[in-house]
Amino acid sequence: LWIMAHADTKLTQSWVIDFVDCRSFSNFAHYLPGLQDLAGAPGRITNYKKKQTPHLILYMAGNITSGPMITERKKHLNILENDTPVLPLRDMVLFPHIPLPITIGRDSSLQIVQQAYESKTAIAAVAQKDPAVENPGKKDLYSVGMLCKVAKVMQIPEGPVTAFVVPIVPVSLGKVVKKKPFMRAEITQIPQILPAPGNMEMIVLAESVFETYQNILQYIGDNEQKEIQFALQQFDDRVLDKLNFIAFNSPLDYHEKQQLHEISDVHKRTSM
Repeated sequence: LWIMAHADTKLTQSWVIDFVDCRSFSNFAHYLPGLQDLAGAPGRITNYKKKQTPHLILYMAGNITSGPMITERKKHLNILENDTPVLPLRDMVLFPHIPLPITIGRDSSLQIVQQAYESKTAIAAVAQKDPAVENPGKKDLYSVGMLCKVAKVMQIPEGPVTAFVVPIVPVSLGKVVKKKPFMRAEITQIPQILPAPGNMEMIVLAESVFETYQNILQYIGDNEQKEIQFALQQFDDRVLDKLNFIAFNSPLDYHEKQQLHEISDVHKRTSM
């Protein structure tokens, strides 16, 4: 789990958190004042170490106690399945339980994330078929996206607005019920078809994916490789989350990632 801040900020001021493992959401209020509203569940950071770069100060935290499962945090969200705000994404496909920051460019997108954050309302984040389309309608979006919690909205000094989102479950996009000031639509949650516990074929498939991804990491920079390796270690035995993390960080283009994202059968998706 990485905690990031601008180099000109202090530990007790406007910090940004990039959660690698959303099941270890922690109550950072005890350690980093000002982040209370990012804390999704009880937990503690018992140590961290510092790494400095020209533009960022990075704190890598360890020994983090696990919080409640992601389904527990859905209880704190307003999920309006007949009237869900739709956030179009350019060149990006989200996967369950892999939180990340999203740069917000459009005025309509800014309204969506700000209102969702303030009202604790879930949004549907859906990839555009063509990122060049400036004002996408339903026909310009893929039919499957992610139901997300907006954990934080903030603007880095002299930089763009960033929304930190927590993807929860896949959803299919239905009828558009409103187009202005931003798109709102009916959504249907898509249940994931999970393999039986101890399924040996699934275990072998997953190990093959992990091994292939380790080989791919040899071709990237040492620093990035170390960061990804560290992130992978945090998943422990949570195979599905680890597979989602690899899918999101794979060298596939976003159209190919979307194809994976639309496969609800985990066994079939892993074998692709």
